[in-house]
Amino acid sequence: MNRPESLVNGSSGNAEMPIAGRKPIVTYAGDKELFMSLENTLSTALPNEPAEWRRSYGRAIKLVNVSATFVPFTKHVLPKEGDYRLIDQPMFHTYWTQCSDVDIYKSTVREEIEKWMKDLSQYNLMDWMIVVVEAYDFRKTNKLLPRATVYDKVKSDYGAKHADRCLSVINPLKSESRSAGSWRGLIVNMRLLLLTAYDRALLKFEEIIRDQREKRNQVGWSFTKYFLLQEELAFVLEMLGVYEEALVQYDELDALFTQFILNSSLGETPNWLGQFQSTLDSWDGVRMSSGINMKERSRIENDSISLLQFRNYLFSRQCAMLICVRKPSEIAERTLPFLHNTIREMSMLDVSYTQGAIACWVYLSCMEVLEACGRFSEPNLIEKYSKFTAGILSYAREKLAELGELCGLLPKQVQTSEQLHISVQIFSGLSDDFTKPVEKLKKALSSQEEFSIQYLGISELAMGTYKHIGRVRCARSLGFDLAKYYWCKKEYNSSIVYLRTALDCYENDGWKQLAANTRLLLAKSYYLVENFRKYTQMCLYIACTQEIELKDRLKHYEDMLKTLSSSKPDPPWTANMNDCMSFTVGEIQVDQRTSTVSVPVTVKSNFPCDINCTSISLAVMPYLSSTNVNSYRNSPEISRKIRKTRDPSQASVLQKIPLFVHLVYKQDRNLSSANIDVRDPNMLLLNLRRQESVNVKHRKLKFDFTRSLSAKDVQIKPGENKITLQSKSYEAGNYKLGPFKVILGNSFELTTLPLNYKTHFEVTKILPSIKLTHNGDLLAGLEQTAILNVASNGYRISEGSVLSLSATDGLLLQESGTTAALSSQVDIQLPEVFPNSTLKIPLSLYAELPTFRGTNTIEHSIIIRAPWTEDEWTIPLILQPALSANLRLHTAKMDKFLLVNVSGLSAQVLRVHNPSLVILRPHGIALSPFNPPIVPTLLNDERKISYIWKIEPSELKEIAYVKTEFSLYYEPVESDSKSPFLYKCTFDINNFLTMYIVDCKVDPIRGSEFCRVNTVCHLLIKISKTHMGQDTSLMYEVQAENNMWVVCGNSSDVLSWSDSVEERTVTLEIMPLVNGYLPLPVVKLSKYILTNPKFHYGPNTSPRGEFNRRLEPFSCGQIYNVSKGAQVHVIAAATPQDM
Repeated sequence: MNRPESLVNGSSGNAEMPIAGRKPIVTYAGDKELFMSLENTLSTALPNEPAEWRRSYGRAIKLVNVSATFVPFTKHVLPKEGDYRLIDQPMFHTYWTQCSDVDIYKSTVREEIEKWMKDLSQYNLMDWMIVVVEAYDFRKTNKLLPRATVYDKVKSDYGAKHADRCLSVINPLKSESRSAGSWRGLIVNMRLLLLTAYDRALLKFEEIIRDQREKRNQVGWSFTKYFLLQEELAFVLEMLGVYEEALVQYDELDALFTQFILNSSLGETPNWLGQFQSTLDSWDGVRMSSGINMKERSRIENDSISLLQFRNYLFSRQCAMLICVRKPSEIAERTLPFLHNTIREMSMLDVSYTQGAIACWVYLSCMEVLEACGRFSEPNLIEKYSKFTAGILSYAREKLAELGELCGLLPKQVQTSEQLHISVQIFSGLSDDFTKPVEKLKKALSSQEEFSIQYLGISELAMGTYKHIGRVRCARSLGFDLAKYYWCKKEYNSSIVYLRTALDCYENDGWKQLAANTRLLLAKSYYLVENFRKYTQMCLYIACTQEIELKDRLKHYEDMLKTLSSSKPDPPWTANMNDCMSFTVGEIQVDQRTSTVSVPVTVKSNFPCDINCTSISLAVMPYLSSTNVNSYRNSPEISRKIRKTRDPSQASVLQKIPLFVHLVYKQDRNLSSANIDVRDPNMLLLNLRRQESVNVKHRKLKFDFTRSLSAKDVQIKPGENKITLQSKSYEAGNYKLGPFKVILGNSFELTTLPLNYKTHFEVTKILPSIKLTHNGDLLAGLEQTAILNVASNGYRISEGSVLSLSATDGLLLQESGTTAALSSQVDIQLPEVFPNSTLKIPLSLYAELPTFRGTNTIEHSIIIRAPWTEDEWTIPLILQPALSANLRLHTAKMDKFLLVNVSGLSAQVLRVHNPSLVILRPHGIALSPFNPPIVPTLLNDERKISYIWKIEPSELKEIAYVKTEFSLYYEPVESDSKSPFLYKCTFDINNFLTMYIVDCKVDPIRGSEFCRVNTVCHLLIKISKTHMGQDTSLMYEVQAENNMWVVCGNSSDVLSWSDSVEERTVTLEIMPLVNGYLPLPVVKLSKYILTNPKFHYGPNTSPRGEFNRRLEPFSCGQIYNVSKGAQVHVIAAATPQDM
């Protein structure tokens, strides 16, 4: 097999040399026939799966698809000293043998391997691998004493320190199924060793590059030689498919070259930089291809390349790497900085060139980049690179226009012989390779017609791209240039379209001077196409534009009047007033006697002279808001309410743009640049698009002026004018002031847009209102007084009108001062109430207390019906209970006591007496009071009263439920009423009989008189049953304070009972932690319930087996703890002296 063709020497005749098709070179030695039989299988298997390339110095891990070109091992293929063409050098060396006889290996093969290893060592090559190919022997498994194989000998001879470099595989051609595992191991190992070889070689090569870079300030150093050296590293990385790393090498070279040029402008110019200052004789654009331009590279080697050609070559290599990683957007992003930077470098180096050469180079380069990006048709990629191709298209358009002007191809130009000579000179600097951009350029510069086609095409494409990415202003700016181009071609209708669009953009953005110039062009265009209506409108706007000279404004105003006089339009022409006049609306004034509405208006006129207005009108339109007033009632009284609010339809589309400052500092902490960025550009673009969509400044708007405030025959002077607009009153409704309309000479109507801030007013009928007031909080259970306020507003209430009041259940009403009883419904006759007056009616309220206990507020409402409306008023009331009661059960062994606490819930002082507690169910149970003699007692929110009764023991049997009723009489202390109020409340008591009595005791251990700290004591728990036939199982739990007691052992257990057992005793060991009088641990009892009814157990045994169990607590009063509150004296721990 022949060695691959050299990159430099063997390809000098080729225009391009692709790197992507090159593969790493691997040599093979040993049994060549064996390797030749396996080469195809090996070459196919290597690149099937990617391998991890773990580079030194903690660099990022890369996935590389390894492939290889295999060549025979000879000395002339090995690298020589000073040969830096890494891409042509074999980096990995293999030796292949299929010797199976150990004796033959010792006599022949070992010597060949030794000679091969010696040659590698002579050239300092450390990356090798020995492969022993074996045939699968089915008889091996029958041999009892296996002998050492050739592979074992090879491994012992050469694999002591490099076990991974000696491999044994089964020949896949003779036993494919048996060789899969070993063959896969060979492929994986070869990939890793090959990448390791390249890593080692690249590390050495990077040291050489670094050493050369450090010598850059020495005499005789050449950047072109250094460039070729570091590019070899980029070639290797590109060949391995690590395109990002290869791009980094070219970026470093780019930055280094730029720095040299910047330094040369500030200091001495190195000798090697002089070759780049030669006069340009070629200005071809960048060639976008993945291969290497060998012609340009040979010029770099010969030091005969110009600055423009070198920059083309370097940028084309950067773009080639980006094309390989499918990043066309980054290519487009780099293009404009590359073009501007190259032009600046040529200026800094004083490079001389033919007139138009740079414009030609820029145009061709832009077209090459656009063509390269166009090869990527995925929507997501198009969306990304379109953000940058728009600027490239615009730049190419500018340079094409520059070339057209040089060659005399613009409209109204006649090409001269000198301009024709310039065209010939431009073509002379282009190569004979007719690429598509070159053909386009030559065709465009051949005639004015072809130039116009090319120029308009690229301009339209640039505008469309700008609109696509949301940069509408840039598109409008290009449109203005196109308008001037069409104007020169005398295609005025086409020019008007772009001028109209550009004018809208300038007006929206506030570019007043640009808008003024555009209006002048538009006026001329309308006049030339004889569109006198539009011409009249534009003359109006020009007359009111402050940025234009006064004489021009007066001239266009006179032209407007002449056109109106000669045309006599019917119906009148209309126009939007725009900035011709501005109006400021004052407060609306209403004359109640004549029902006349008048509005003072300040008119600011921008006209250059006095104007006579036939009429000035202000539209009055119905205003529909989300909070419309209720239906209007029939009434002669009308009032007007005026308010200022913002018109939502005219809300500003452009909100405050969220900008932030981005400062970039140099290494010496000096400021390098300052940028202003937008935090959310997508939202900004959306706002701009909305601004375009809602722009109605030049749209023809129609408004209804049937309702309007107007003034006739008004003379308006330049500056501010005061006028008054009047009209008669309107029917009831909600209105807003709309736009203004000014009529000039009965033939021209000027209409404004709706203003940002509008004055809204309502013509409404205000009905009487009703409100309930009271002093302080309302209390339930006591009679309260409130005031019903009836405000007539603008309504006259006739005598004898009846208000009907209805209260919810539990609330009683009474008109104060009458003899009628409290009732849930009350009718009140009203006297005559004059407009704008208030009638106060006192009411007595009484809300019943609830029979259940609780302190929550009570909600009621009063519904009022009035004769002047069909609607109902609902007045909500929130009342606080005057008092409340609660019951608690207390137990003394078998005795039961009922404690009732009565609390006041307000500052109102009450006198309470005659408390009573009776048992409603079951019958026959008596209660014994333990209360002092019955005397009236005072009660409020700061005092609480308690009463206690005892249930007689003789009456307690198997009772599980008791229902009681507590009653109490109360009355306010300051009340004159002789009849007190009765309060009743019911209580339910469940499961209150004593079921078990618990008695606990703590004793010291035997031999001790007292309990000591940190000494075990005995806790005796005695549980007595008071009724037979109760629960058969109990769970007891000892709950001790963690800082006082420690329970030794289990703190809980289950006790089983039988009908014959009345008492159980349990002894636990506990340890006190502190000395003093300690409360006894709490013993808690719970019902232990088994859900399996078939389970049986003995009286002294605990339940066994896998059953579902649950605990159920006892009710209050079912457990009586005799020792609750008891304490035990614990003394300090014993000291050695005590012992």
